[in-house]
Amino acid sequence: MTGKYGNSLEDLDKALEINPNDAESLRARGTAYYNLQKYNESLKDLTESLEIEPDHLFALKSRAKTYNMLSRYEESLADLVKYLEIDRKNPNRAAILNLEGEACYMLKRYDESIKYLIESLKLEPNNVITLKFLAQSYFELKRYKESLETLNKLLIIDSRNAVALELLGRSYYKLENYGKSLEILTRLLNLNNESESINGLRTRGQPNDAEALRARGKIYYDLEKYEKSLKDLTKSLEIEQDHPFALRSRGKTHIKLCHYEESLADLNKSLELEPDNLDALKSRAKAYFELGRKEELQVDLDQILLIEERKRKEDYLKTLKESLGLKED
Repeated sequence: MTGKYGNSLEDLDKALEINPNDAESLRARGTAYYNLQKYNESLKDLTESLEIEPDHLFALKSRAKTYNMLSRYEESLADLVKYLEIDRKNPNRAAILNLEGEACYMLKRYDESIKYLIESLKLEPNNVITLKFLAQSYFELKRYKESLETLNKLLIIDSRNAVALELLGRSYYKLENYGKSLEILTRLLNLNNESESINGLRTRGQPNDAEALRARGKIYYDLEKYEKSLKDLTKSLEIEQDHPFALRSRGKTHIKLCHYEESLADLNKSLELEPDNLDALKSRAKAYFELGRKEELQVDLDQILLIEERKRKEDYLKTLKESLGLKED
């Protein structure tokens, strides 16, 4: 092994050969493994240390972070809850509440996420990461005005935060303020280009231009500015070639411009990635109709009917189970 963590691991391995139940050495080795991104090995050591000292705060927080990296959010949340049960006045309380909010967000429990994040912000009101997750949670719950308010607070602190700008643009879109949405997304794309010209690199934390281009392309489409929509969607696909939404959206834009063969090429590729996507199937059926390809049109129409019927049955079954008080395990 090389580097400071490698050297540390060699020393810790030797110490644990002498005393396998040394909780401090297990924690230290678990931390070293975490820093080396060896999360399974980290988890094993931290869990063993907690079997020896169950209420050790550093180990609980470290294991929670490790579970998070392994996408095991329920277990991460359990460790964080226990952490605060042991020490509610801990100076790291804001950070722990933030991690709880992040875990709930990843579990799609957005109401719980908001509760934890708001508590965290009472202690650290200018934490950019906490504000970002809070805005995202509001967005997922379709509480777009609250998402906007949170994002504007974030951007006062960090005016060049690309993630916040992208979500701000999407929030304005959801509120049907297309002009403001276009303004924000254009600002984001200009910011990305400016960063590249100055540094030759993306600034830390910026999303790829592709997402902003897709969002702006959708707005142009809704405003019936199809040439501009096509330009943005094409640029986004130069960055991410196999993005199904971008392919589907460009296919629909080609139809509006009467480019039916080009539309089919995009929609066929989109459906290779998402075979049961109704929007893509309906758009392809439209292209087949315009090209007079009746047999292929009928195949798509039959497929659409099958998917819609299956979805109706699934929705009815779900409603029936709910009405009978039947809960899934």
